[in-house]
Amino acid sequence: MEVELHCNGRADGSCTIRQGNSMYLAAVHGPRLCPSRKRDYEKLSIEYAFCHKVKSQHNRKIEFLMRTVLDHAVDKGLFPRNQLLCNVQELERDRDNTASSVNAVCLALLDAAVPLKHMFCGVYVSVETQSTDTEDDQQKAPSCSFIFVFKPSETSTGDLVGTVNNGKFTMDQFEQALNRAKGCCLSIFDFYREAMDKTFTAKLSYGLSAKRLRKFEAMQH
Repeated sequence: MEVELHCNGRADGSCTIRQGNSMYLAAVHGPRLCPSRKRDYEKLSIEYAFCHKVKSQHNRKIEFLMRTVLDHAVDKGLFPRNQLLCNVQELERDRDNTASSVNAVCLALLDAAVPLKHMFCGVYVSVETQSTDTEDDQQKAPSCSFIFVFKPSETSTGDLVGTVNNGKFTMDQFEQALNRAKGCCLSIFDFYREAMDKTFTAKLSYGLSAKRLRKFEAMQH
């Protein structure tokens, strides 16, 4: 996984993420004053837009999931009468793997310093096609894939926030995919911390360079 934070200077927070053959750009604008026709006087209004390269029914599922995740993850009570705009651009796509877009949105929110109740991450798990023997002929069971969204947990590897699927599956396949995804979510949260740590360390190092530090000390004396 490769990530670049604050890659869009016009946005309050942005992130470009590449994972495998998929690549996404996420930009966050706000919180800022909301137009009167969309204004909510009690909480923050969140708008989410996803620009896909290929239109499909699966895209609508991930959009609905992301709106639900953002509605629960962002602390909306701190910014009444304001709005938050989250835009995602799909640059490259690997099959139906859009989990990287979930991670890009979370990192963009962190880059914009938007208060969150919890972080979240997306994990993609695919189930390979399996052949089943029948008395008449040999048929292939349809393949399926899942996108799981987790938040950090104090008692387990991660708490499931939501999921979408593409294709048919059995409950055994779902449980196996969920267990695999839980094993991956911790590594993604660790990657978040490393990426944010490197970003802030670079900014602090730039702000406290030797030349600036000497100038600051001279001003103090």
